[in-house]
Amino acid sequence: MLTTYAIIIILSVLLFSCLGTFGLTRLLPMISLIDHPNERSNHTVPVPRGGGIAVMFAVIGFLITLGAPSGLILGLFVLAVVSFCDDIHGVPIHWRLYAQVVVVTTLLINLDGSITNHLLPFWAERLLFIPILVWFVNLYNFMDGIDEITVVETCTIGGGIVFLGLALMPIPLHLQIEALIVVAAMLGFWLFNRHPAKIFLGDVGSIPLGLMVGFLLLRVAANGQWAEALILPAYYMVDGSLTLLNRLIKREKIWQAHSQHAYQIAVRRGNTHSEVVQQILALNLILISLAVLAGQGGIYKIGSILVAYVMALVLRWSFIHTSPVKILPPNA
Repeated sequence: MLTTYAIIIILSVLLFSCLGTFGLTRLLPMISLIDHPNERSNHTVPVPRGGGIAVMFAVIGFLITLGAPSGLILGLFVLAVVSFCDDIHGVPIHWRLYAQVVVVTTLLINLDGSITNHLLPFWAERLLFIPILVWFVNLYNFMDGIDEITVVETCTIGGGIVFLGLALMPIPLHLQIEALIVVAAMLGFWLFNRHPAKIFLGDVGSIPLGLMVGFLLLRVAANGQWAEALILPAYYMVDGSLTLLNRLIKREKIWQAHSQHAYQIAVRRGNTHSEVVQQILALNLILISLAVLAGQGGIYKIGSILVAYVMALVLRWSFIHTSPVKILPPNA
């Protein structure tokens, strides 16, 4: 059960994130940190970029208060700083990847438990998950392409972890509280990112958030709930991975910005940001239910994973092939 202290912490995170984001909507235009529309954009007016500063200040600050792992706190800070520099004037891709690999490697070396339920030896498991977590960090950035989508994904994964704990699964309380801190920070940001957005996360938000969410999922997996950890991010994993594969096949530079994700195609075909995000939210709520079902073990575990990824594939397909073609309203 959540203690009164934890509830106060969570409400404080929400308030700090909200006030910080409000301040950034005024400050960022003054320093010209603006996302101007271009041919790849899914917005039609200039929007301040860098709201992740408030989110990460709230998350990191309260993780310190709760005594979260120092490696995680330092890793979030390092990636936030590097990503903020990239938001301002650009950082070469090899330096960004180097920072991510160092942070991820440090976290995985110090992670307790077996992510694969002892199917692999420690050294092989860590070598396997270094590129996987680095990919997830960047996937989170790639998928942050329309209003509210990262808020919905983060809140449903974080909320899903808490719900799993409430469903009598042995998920440590400190993981549930960390998840709730991230959820609260994103809800504070959501007040200004809901469609039409007044501010964007920027890389300073999406990159460290990818680390935070990915590492939370790996710790859930290392706690024994590997199937549940695989189910919760199913849509992001499917859309992000298949889009990357498609771009690799076409020999495109995968680190460059684009609008080829299925959810972006749906917006360009006439759906509003809110309509697309609501469909992802609906799927994610089903994924939480499937994660709880997977906790029953046996055939439920494998069956839930299969259903989750089939549903994610179906949603991706529907975004690409069944979205209505209509004229976009201003700032849609």
